[in-house]
Amino acid sequence: LNADVRRALSLSINREALVDRIMDGQGLPAGQLVPEGYFGYDPNIKVDPYDPAKAKELLAKAGYPDGFNLTFHASNDRYPNDSKIAQAIGQFFNRAGVKTEVSTLPGSVYFSRASNLEFSFIMGGAAVETGEASGVLGPILETFGDKAGQGNRGRYSNAEFDKMLGEARSTLDDAKREQLLRSATE
Repeated sequence: LNADVRRALSLSINREALVDRIMDGQGLPAGQLVPEGYFGYDPNIKVDPYDPAKAKELLAKAGYPDGFNLTFHASNDRYPNDSKIAQAIGQFFNRAGVKTEVSTLPGSVYFSRASNLEFSFIMGGAAVETGEASGVLGPILETFGDKAGQGNRGRYSNAEFDKMLGEARSTLDDAKREQLLRSATE
């Protein structure tokens, strides 16, 4: 999807409502893969506001004035409230003009099918096990290969990103490494 469509989808999600109503206040709206307080978090990256009107504008600009059809696949037994969150996001997308069908599956079926690239739009999750951004950025966004990007089910590939992430992993200077991770996150 082009950048305007991706931005439109992001702007159509009411993150505050997801946290308040579905997660009972147990969470924070997010605009990046690592939360504040983790090494590599970038305070300059803000959480996208809920703005369905702007989302519709961006869709029109991208050549989709009447939206488009989308099937959103998600697990229904892996993450807290995963099915409810997927249904709510589907409703948010619908309000912005993206006609969304939500299909949830048990994790035992969903993850193998997602890894086989059977779906066009998916839900996923990741833990910051290393305490820094590289532990999430690598598996999810690094170019897929034998030894990298194993969780990159969208097959995103960006040589500049891969270079920054690789340099960050091999940099011992904390300030330089954190700046590289922030740049990779951006």
